[in-house]
Amino acid sequence: MQFTIEIIKVKSETKPTAKGSYTMLDVAFTNLSSGKVESKKIMSFANKTVFDILSKAESDQKFTVTSEKNEKTGYWDWVSVDTGAASSGGSTVSTTKGFTSPKSTYETAEERAKRQVLIVRQSSLTAAIATLKDAKGSLNPEDVISLAQDYVAWVFQEDTNPVGFEDMEDDVPL
Repeated sequence: MQFTIEIIKVKSETKPTAKGSYTMLDVAFTNLSSGKVESKKIMSFANKTVFDILSKAESDQKFTVTSEKNEKTGYWDWVSVDTGAASSGGSTVSTTKGFTSPKSTYETAEERAKRQVLIVRQSSLTAAIATLKDAKGSLNPEDVISLAQDYVAWVFQEDTNPVGFEDMEDDVPL
């Protein structure tokens, strides 16, 4: 919806919040399309461009406002302010309501690497328990952890001499 307004007064007020503050404009205006005196509250966090323009508005200044109904709140949001059509020689500033990108739920490379280490450690513990359970009747936690650490080291190739190959003779002729 589009309509023309004439500014009566713009009052700026800073509102404190738990995380800081925001600025609210209370815009008193005459709706030239209907002839009624109305007011609109514009928040600094809602539509920055419209807020910036109206924060500098003066009495008797005219604007053409484009308004869209916000489906979530049910209120009419001012999405653009145009001074060119309302007064001669003015400038046009139009904005569209921005889309806030949703917070990414993807893991970072560092988080994926940590998760991979945890998976390998967990599966290595399971393998160590299975190995020692078959070899012995009762399990000693120190033996399980030691064998699991050997498995983890083998998976991540931390040991350059695999177990059992250090005493093998070189059979490749030079």
